[in-house]
Amino acid sequence: MVQQESLNFEHIRHTLETVKPSLADERRLIRDAKKGADYFVSSIRPNKQIWTVALIADRASQAEQGKIPSNPLLCSGALIHALVETGQRRIAQYINPNTGDVTNPRAVVFMLDYTHALEMTLASIGVAEGEIAGESESTLATTVSQEGLALEEEADSYLNLEPGIGIFAKEAAQLLMKDRTAFKLLDSQVERLESVQSGQEVLPSFLYHPFEIKSFLLAGAKYAQRSYKTLYPIVESLPPYIKQV
Repeated sequence: MVQQESLNFEHIRHTLETVKPSLADERRLIRDAKKGADYFVSSIRPNKQIWTVALIADRASQAEQGKIPSNPLLCSGALIHALVETGQRRIAQYINPNTGDVTNPRAVVFMLDYTHALEMTLASIGVAEGEIAGESESTLATTVSQEGLALEEEADSYLNLEPGIGIFAKEAAQLLMKDRTAFKLLDSQVERLESVQSGQEVLPSFLYHPFEIKSFLLAGAKYAQRSYKTLYPIVESLPPYIKQV
């Protein structure tokens, strides 16, 4: 298997722009992914002790770097780490280790779009907190760059060309201030993609590519939403952070 660290997922997705799964394929891929999502979500509560240990360790690690994460950031960060890495491992299974060719284009397109929406949905929490702290542009520029939507050195100009980014950050911050669990913020991300799929809104170009499959994006956002709402009570139940002397 190809090592996922060596893969340029952004480049791979661009090479597959013309791959358009049939409606039957879309439904099958989404249905199969939902089975996996159902299994993961249902496993969170039974594994509360494992999650608790991991979350406490993650919080302590971030605290050592000078910043204790909020509950929403801790929760979203843990899920991004777990779910995005899982998606990338699955993508790597469909890459020929000798030639780099994609062996199952439709499955790879699904996993790339699905994982992308999952990550961007959860990343909206960091954008909102950055806006509240007065750091929204740098926060979103970093997210955009890491996602491959813009090169790091082009992030500032990219932000200037996309006025919708500032509006998005302000709206996200307002939702987070009204609901500090971030549930409503994630709900809004899912609702946006539902409106996109129904044709009521256009796909936000500062978050997604026009060639990404809308139903795949929506499925990924819903997975992020469900996972977050299931894990968050465990995050809230963590003992207070005490700095080790």
